Amino acid sequence: MELYLEAMQHPTSPPLEQLQASVLYALLLSEFPHIFTYTLPRPTVFQTYELALSLVPQCIWLGNDVRGRYTSGK
Repeated sequence: MELYLEAMQHPTSPPLEQLQASVLYALLLSEFPHIFTYTLPRPTVFQTYELALSLVPQCIWLGNDVRGRYTSGK
């Protein structure tokens, strides 16, 4: 879990890796909330999905053609 948190918050991580890490972190957090009750303050599920949505434009930017957007969004 700590690695997902680091990957989604690290400023030099590629946007696609940040997106993947934030989605996985949010899924685990929503599935197993009891695991995170003893740790330091962490982002909530909502904040994590909000971060994931903010990263989508960086992963699929409009400078690509349709095929490029489709393949980079996989």
